[in-house]
Amino acid sequence: MTPRLRQPAWADKRVATTIPTRNGAAPGIENPPGTPGEQGTMVEAQAPGDTVDAVRAYGVARQIDARLIDRWLGWASGDAAALLDVADALRLGSNHLGDVMTWLEEIAARDGTAPRDTLRAPGIRGVLNTRLGRSDKLKRVKALLRSQRFPRLVAVEQALDAAIRDLDLGAGVTVRFPPGLDGDELTIEVRARRPDGLRDATTRLHAAVSEGGFDRVFALLDEAV
Repeated sequence: MTPRLRQPAWADKRVATTIPTRNGAAPGIENPPGTPGEQGTMVEAQAPGDTVDAVRAYGVARQIDARLIDRWLGWASGDAAALLDVADALRLGSNHLGDVMTWLEEIAARDGTAPRDTLRAPGIRGVLNTRLGRSDKLKRVKALLRSQRFPRLVAVEQALDAAIRDLDLGAGVTVRFPPGLDGDELTIEVRARRPDGLRDATTRLHAAVSEGGFDRVFALLDEAV
């Protein structure tokens, strides 16, 4: 028997929901839990009634896109419950929830794991158990998921940050990279309030360029493209 979920923070907003079924299955599920598939193969049990109700109630309370809810209910019961636990803790809206679901699905497909394995790993559980505010927890959880989904990209980003720090450009110069490192151009912003501040910033920038300091930066960008 599947244990009942703990009462989430939004439980008082739960609404009665009629869930259409196909041979006992939730929407988007081809076969009812634990029954043979149409091709004669067994399918893993999908979200049971308690989880379905809780996911739909969460969707109503947070105004989640209905397509995301249907996609969520297509997950195996343990995965759907694990995501509900994290979504409730972080109060995920449609945009963040969509990112998290996509990364979890892609990690599972690549590594042969299940979303629940990723969500219940010590790193994410450790973040959720800290005293950080909701926004900080969300940033850290998404950073952990992103680094697991795109390990090479995150490694290049960290190397770029270190390379820029080594240039010692000062507070007046900011180097910006294309979003997701999707491109080979960077943007340099120079800020100054006085002529001497501008001279210092441009001198530092000129020295970094003329001494080949940006060669490493552009080489790293090339790796990411």
